[in-house]
Amino acid sequence: MPRNTLLLEILALVMLAPEALAFSTFPSQIPNGNVFSCSTCHISAGGGGTRNPFGNAWLSNRSWAGVCNADSDGDGQRNGQELGDPNCVWSTFSPTGIRTTNISRPGSATSTSTTPNDPVRDRDSDGVGDASDNCVNVANFGQQNSDTDSLGDACDNCPLVSNADQANLDGDLLGDACDDDKDGDGTVAADDCNDRSAASTIVATDGDCDGTLTAQDCDDNDATSVTRASDGDCDGVVRAADCNDADPTSTTRATDGDCDGVLTADDCNDASATSTTRATDGDCDGVLTAADCNDGNAQLGAIAADGDCDGTLTAQDCNDGDAASTTRATDADCDGVPTAADCSDLTAALGARAADGDCDGALTAADCDDADVLLRAIAADGDCDGALTAADCDDGDATKGEQAFDGDCDGILTIDDCDDADDASTTLLIDQDCDGVLDADDNCPADENPVLAPATEQADLDGDEQGDAC
Repeated sequence: MPRNTLLLEILALVMLAPEALAFSTFPSQIPNGNVFSCSTCHISAGGGGTRNPFGNAWLSNRSWAGVCNADSDGDGQRNGQELGDPNCVWSTFSPTGIRTTNISRPGSATSTSTTPNDPVRDRDSDGVGDASDNCVNVANFGQQNSDTDSLGDACDNCPLVSNADQANLDGDLLGDACDDDKDGDGTVAADDCNDRSAASTIVATDGDCDGTLTAQDCDDNDATSVTRASDGDCDGVVRAADCNDADPTSTTRATDGDCDGVLTADDCNDASATSTTRATDGDCDGVLTAADCNDGNAQLGAIAADGDCDGTLTAQDCNDGDAASTTRATDADCDGVPTAADCSDLTAALGARAADGDCDGALTAADCDDADVLLRAIAADGDCDGALTAADCDDGDATKGEQAFDGDCDGILTIDDCDDADDASTTLLIDQDCDGVLDADDNCPADENPVLAPATEQADLDGDEQGDAC
């Protein structure tokens, strides 16, 4: 054989040897592994080759504890039952407590054990198998069970009270069914608001067990009551809706919007704490009843501003002591005559048009002409000629006018009188040159040439009837 071929074969054996050695030790890692040896995990009776279902499970776990309770071949028996360890207690360090007879193949569905549950397990060695023992881990030869639940008195945390679930919230020696302090907070259930929560309040400091301590609870006997944190005066009205949360007798915002102590229905303005009330200001006009002209009518204000309470303020009232008096709005000069009927609403001296038609200040009955303002009162112009008595040449003769226009009161106006200081003088109408000679007799009617004494006629030297002056 060539040397190289021999070396290759030796190398292959060296590489395969560890695996072969390893698999040959597997039977010792399962209970009764020596019964079927390698065929326990392989289909072949001689071992090796394809693995059966148990062999695959074992290869995946490499632990008896990991495959003991499984039924790898699906024949209805667990692997532990087939290999003599129905209680799964066997280990390489403690290979005892198992049966060595009626072993079957855990990888073959056609192979089952006739005594799968042997040996019977008795962990507390009290002579009663675990399957029938009411305390599998505590020896109790008499199997005493006072409360007739599933657990014997020796291992029951409430031996006199049936509690199959053995619930024990605080983990002490007593189960919840018979523990007076289930949460282990040191307070017995009767004094504990919640005996299943160590964080709960207790009856001594929270009478109604609502989670609010007595000092902070408005009614510690009523779990539905509010707390002082939200209702300081404990009047049943929360702080935000209470006018004064430190006074249980205070009003609320629902009935007293401005919190002035006056209920909405009795408050003139429930949005202003400074407003008046209906009790003291019936018409809510801001004026107290005693000082109000009419406390049932807001249109009538304070007596201080309207003395006669006629609805017109003092400053606008002609007579604030007479409710029937006129107002400055309708009678500016306060003469008692409305503006529309007043001759002048700026002066009280001029009265009503009804009594003085031409508004000249003279009443109709005493006016020369009540339709002509130029004709004054009869008292000042007796003959009603337009000339006042003092300036009238004759106040009893309307034909004789004012001295201002007829200085000598001869009935001829100054402008037409040759000498307005001489009532015997001629006039321009009949003596245009005012020389004392009437135009009809004047030899120079346009040129002044009076008769000079001692002459008796006008000068006419040549006797041609045309005076010398012209």
